[in-house]
Amino acid sequence: VALEPAHKPPRVFDTCKVGIVLRTVLGLELVIATVALFLAQGFGVWLMQTALITVGALPAALAWLLVVCAVKNKLEHSSRTKQFIFATVLGYCCGLYAGAVLMLLRDFSPQHIWASGLVGMQASLAMMVYLIWRAAAQQPAATAAQLSELQARIRPHFLFNTLNSAIALIRSEPRRAERVLEDLSELFRGALAERTATVTLEEEIELAKHYLAIEQVRFENRLRVTWDLDPAENKTQVPALILQPLVENA
Repeated sequence: VALEPAHKPPRVFDTCKVGIVLRTVLGLELVIATVALFLAQGFGVWLMQTALITVGALPAALAWLLVVCAVKNKLEHSSRTKQFIFATVLGYCCGLYAGAVLMLLRDFSPQHIWASGLVGMQASLAMMVYLIWRAAAQQPAATAAQLSELQARIRPHFLFNTLNSAIALIRSEPRRAERVLEDLSELFRGALAERTATVTLEEEIELAKHYLAIEQVRFENRLRVTWDLDPAENKTQVPALILQPLVENA
């Protein structure tokens, strides 16, 4: 059984996703349409200006997304400083490309090309900030999903096996059957606790011991457990049932 949760942390620079591409295109078009209002004398001229700027800016924006997507794995493992340096250089290059295209389509001077590079650099930095903020906003939800998955590891077949073991012991060893049911009660009390709650490591270990006591009834001498614990860590706060999948797989 795999220990790795199915819910993985969100990727920061996964710009290949359709949602990010659509939001980028729509946001870019909104900015272009707004800027074109300052240059237009009427609706027809505004529409023409918007189309011209889009021809230069949109391919540059898509190229930025494509490059970031291609190197996302390296970016994820780079320092924040290197990430922003990369974004600055890439944004400036994409801005220069957009300016060069616009110079071919309308009367653009070299000064305007350098200005386009600066605009591309600023847009790139803004996009990087958005991607980082977006991943940070998704992190709590991803963490909660991981914890929920870990806490759901007490499967129905375990419950059935435990009840069957208790039933088998009721007549021959009623006191032992009672302890099995008490251990089961404590285990499910922890499993049904508030998902976002944390417990001390000492409480989590006690819960794991209840689980092992139940399994001891089934496996008898085949199950041998040795605990090597540091009392100084007893009060450390951990997510509830964080040890459960480790103990179960062991």
